[in-house]
Amino acid sequence: MTDDTSTPGPGRPTKYDPAYCDQAYRLCLLMGATDANLAEFFDVSESTINLWKLEHPEFSESIKGGKTRADMHIVQRLFNRAEGAEWTEDAAIKVKKEFFENGKKVRTEEEVVVVPVRKAAAPDTTALIFWLKNRHPELWRDRREVTGADGDPLCPDGLNLALLAPETLNELLTISQQLASSPDDGAGEPGDNPA
Repeated sequence: MTDDTSTPGPGRPTKYDPAYCDQAYRLCLLMGATDANLAEFFDVSESTINLWKLEHPEFSESIKGGKTRADMHIVQRLFNRAEGAEWTEDAAIKVKKEFFENGKKVRTEEEVVVVPVRKAAAPDTTALIFWLKNRHPELWRDRREVTGADGDPLCPDGLNLALLAPETLNELLTISQQLASSPDDGAGEPGDNPA
């Protein structure tokens, strides 16, 4: 890969070509190309791609357009998987026809008949989880931050509360609330027995 720049220096012509717009659009749309992929394709550095985007707005727009259309296509596919689907497909079925004369079977013929068959796919739980975690991470993420009544983390020293059992977390929360509501006279410390 060369370290080409779009700004020509003395005796150094630019490598940019307006035809790159269409090529970049198609690469982003059809294969989800990143800026690094584009740099490799055009045999330039990634910083050159960034420079071309600044100096040639049509190049930047073609990349954005290709990436956006590719993303929307994938989003629609993910949404469809999460939702489940129903569709109709044509299926070829062998049908036997029997011919009778005077109550006796005289011949049998087979023919292939194409009939519509209704099919369904159940919602894909992995797609559902992926969609929800990315669309609403505050509601669906795996890790929840446990905070005290004041909104501050209960364990600011870095203890991973996610590793604790729910009963232990409830006990810690109760102790934290007792400490927050008790007077500062030293009484009511966890583990103290007032009797």
